[in-house]
Amino acid sequence: MSAPVKTKLLIKHVIGRLLLDTEKSGCEFSLTSTEDGRWLMDVHGVESAIIEEIRTLQNELNCFYFEGEGASLRKWWLYDIGVPTLETDVSKARLQLTVNTRIGYSNENTQTSN
Repeated sequence: MSAPVKTKLLIKHVIGRLLLDTEKSGCEFSLTSTEDGRWLMDVHGVESAIIEEIRTLQNELNCFYFEGEGASLRKWWLYDIGVPTLETDVSKARLQLTVNTRIGYSNENTQTSN
């Protein structure tokens, strides 16, 4: 039986300030594609102050999804060209963020010298 793939979700303000790191906070989350081609992030166990801050900055968010580790690490940037859809339930410590764009990226230097 193989070990589950390690995943992590970061939600950041566009200026780079980290609002939520699911790995450090221990929040459980899922990332799924919707029938209309959007991406739904469903996060559980979020502190109410963080939910409120994310709600305040809703139109200024960037999200980053990581899957795997080491040489097999894959990364995606998730954002919305307009304003992401945000649904929250503070009493259940839950937030759902839906965006319309997902772009894979790498930190590898692809420049070659001649």
